[in-house]
Amino acid sequence: MKTILVLFILCCAVVLPAVGELTVEDIEKIDAKIRASEDRIKEYINIKNESVDKRLSLVTTLIVGPIALIVLAVVIPQAILTLRESGNRERDRKIEELTKEIETLKQQIVNL
Repeated sequence: MKTILVLFILCCAVVLPAVGELTVEDIEKIDAKIRASEDRIKEYINIKNESVDKRLSLVTTLIVGPIALIVLAVVIPQAILTLRESGNRERDRKIEELTKEIETLKQQIVNL
């Protein structure tokens, strides 16, 4: 038991104390590595953002394009029908006026 205790004390005495302080150069190296890592991360994120923006633009185009075609397919015929209807109303009004005139003329002829 004494030998183990002596060996243990001897081992503890032989171990050299470690220096745990960081030098200025060490801190600068760590800062440089952190900055380089941040730059790489920022570049990676920018590349990914560009890719997502392109995909989003493509998806938007693929959605808006057919919607625009559908709207045009509905609006153009509706506009044509509205124009025709207004023309028909005008024609019907003129026909009514002419019919009344004919009726008036017929009554005048009958009264003669």
